[in-house]
Amino acid sequence: MSASPASPALLHLVDGNEQIGPIGEQLQKPFYVRVTDSYGNPNANIAVTFTSESDGSFDGSAQVTKQTNSSGEAQASFTLGTRAGYQKVATVEAKQNNLRIGSPIDFYATATGGTPTTSAIHSGDKQNGVVDSDAAEPLSILITDKFGNPAPNFSVTFSALDDGLVNGQENTSIQTDVNGIAAVTYTLSKVSV
Repeated sequence: MSASPASPALLHLVDGNEQIGPIGEQLQKPFYVRVTDSYGNPNANIAVTFTSESDGSFDGSAQVTKQTNSSGEAQASFTLGTRAGYQKVATVEAKQNNLRIGSPIDFYATATGGTPTTSAIHSGDKQNGVVDSDAAEPLSILITDKFGNPAPNFSVTFSALDDGLVNGQENTSIQTDVNGIAAVTYTLSKVSV
């Protein structure tokens, strides 16, 4: 004698949550869920809808629907969008006859920034000051990837001109902070120009 599962009642997260990957790339693991009855038995042929909650996608689409297999499982591969950082990237729902099964599941991921490609003056340009004193504002530069995401931990070299100093030296290398900004104190020359 064999028994069939009861009506679908629960949606479970199986795998794929809390991944880390580079912007614009597919995550290593698909988002994986399982539909079961209230006793834990799998339900096959249940519609599971994966919806992007970010600028990422499922094979180029913002939403995709899959049917559960004989193990009650459905999966979909997700490609991160262009925004770096920790974010809710997708919501998954299961329905039968337009009735929601269990509670929706949210998937989160951390998208890491791309290769640094752009630099721009952030602050400290075109200042005037008194000889042999520090400029009022630090000199800072912003480093970003091609999508405008900050590039942290990127090495930037500052070189002083006109006998000035940066952080007390003729030149110095520092790392950008979490916001992609590198900043130094500029000391004006001892000679007025």
